[in-house]
Amino acid sequence: MADDRCRAESPPAAPYGPGRTVRCFRPGQDPPRAPETPPVTVPVTLPVPAESPAAERAVVSVRGVTKRFRSAGGSRRTAVDEVSFELRAGEALGLVGESGSGKSTTARMVLAEFAPDAGDVLLDGEAWSGLRERDRRPRRARIQLVDQDPLSSFDPRFTVQRIIGEALPRGFTGDRGRRRVAGLLGDVGLGPEILDRLPAQLSGGQRQRVAIARALAPGPEVLVCDEPVSALDVTVQAQILALLARLRRGSGLSLLFISHDVGVVRQVCDRVAVMKDGALVEIGDVETVLRAPRAPYTRALLSAVPRLAVGRRTAVPIPVPDMDLKGPT
Repeated sequence: MADDRCRAESPPAAPYGPGRTVRCFRPGQDPPRAPETPPVTVPVTLPVPAESPAAERAVVSVRGVTKRFRSAGGSRRTAVDEVSFELRAGEALGLVGESGSGKSTTARMVLAEFAPDAGDVLLDGEAWSGLRERDRRPRRARIQLVDQDPLSSFDPRFTVQRIIGEALPRGFTGDRGRRRVAGLLGDVGLGPEILDRLPAQLSGGQRQRVAIARALAPGPEVLVCDEPVSALDVTVQAQILALLARLRRGSGLSLLFISHDVGVVRQVCDRVAVMKDGALVEIGDVETVLRAPRAPYTRALLSAVPRLAVGRRTAVPIPVPDMDLKGPT
């Protein structure tokens, strides 16, 4: 039976197994159990860094970017309106908002797929947007995309070896290239037995891992993850998020993590930026913003996630056993 105190106050964090904590008044006597109805988001404790990144260097600086698109009637619609933020070295910044809020358009400007109509984007303090593509090309490897639907970005005729191999730096050909691709697959929890498979022969989780391996192949500093788990079931979501956290911890990658799911952003990000109607309405430390939101829209967004532990509505985390990242998904 639930402790009535949960209705009045938030319980303190308490240890629950190696490297995990739960918020529960009776973590020892009454271990949390999964509800009969699967939750919208599984609150899994992920291995993210315990401290803020030591380096405050901004690897991506977005300065007052605005983007407009012409509608079918000829009028111009503002998709992004004077948005500014920085992504620091080694951190994960979540960009969250409902569909149509402008977060994916912002991500495309960070990737220089769209040119802003106003404002600019800097990569490592140097001009990035506004350049000719041939001038950007030498630095393209430093920022890579993990998309929502990897299948649509894979050539269905290509094997996994070729999909990843084409993203490798020059010099990785033949046996050397095959060994490097196998190593990247190992980094994302897949074995060399899938090297010669086609995308259609992979599961959804395997395809997303291959997409991450392809993004890692050039050795980037920044990964832009645009809804990378929204098409996956909750179990595979948890595995992919844990994988991203592990890769980030091991290599110092910076993540710009785009999502409409506030719970997912809370699990994986250090800071969060909230967008509505193309504008940035709130930005700050993820726990501060989600526990004490200042913007009315942020409060409304959180109220739609009943299982997210915010304020006095504290959900009990579901303990998830350590996952074998090399297992099939």
